Amino acid sequence: MEDNALELLEEQAFEEEDITPVSGDFPWVLFSVGEVVYAIFSTHVLSIEILGQSTPLVNSPYYCRGITNFRGDMISLIDLRVLFGLPPKELDEDSREMIVVLEVDGIVKGMIVDEIVSVEYVDRMLEMPGLTEKTQYVRNLGKREKDNSTIQIIDEEKVINL
Repeated sequence: MEDNALELLEEQAFEEEDITPVSGDFPWVLFSVGEVVYAIFSTHVLSIEILGQSTPLVNSPYYCRGITNFRGDMISLIDLRVLFGLPPKELDEDSREMIVVLEVDGIVKGMIVDEIVSVEYVDRMLEMPGLTEKTQYVRNLGKREKDNSTIQIIDEEKVINL
């Protein structure tokens, strides 16, 4: 009897893996920086954390906030507000800084973002022609299913290789 239950569970798990969303490939993590909503492939996201203590590094690039402990390893922190040319976020006692910890090709870094918006499916749109200096970290535009608003899809390989 236990064998039959185990087989049934394995069949159900297999069927759930085969289910495809109505639109979009797989879930994306949506976050805001300033007034803009961005997305990143959820397959590259290891964790979403509240930023605790960080340690500044001498002679680091302008967009590097420093390093922080993530599961026993030290990771670099990329401040997306600074990278995108926005003023630093003013924090009060109720504010928290969020980091999206991502991994691409074995490299792990944290992106400091203003707010986590959601995790949802996104329809991909057209490639952005002629990327400018300000949009060099954006790969595509996307549309949210929820409200049909436009989001900018981050090029995680360019961000991770900073």
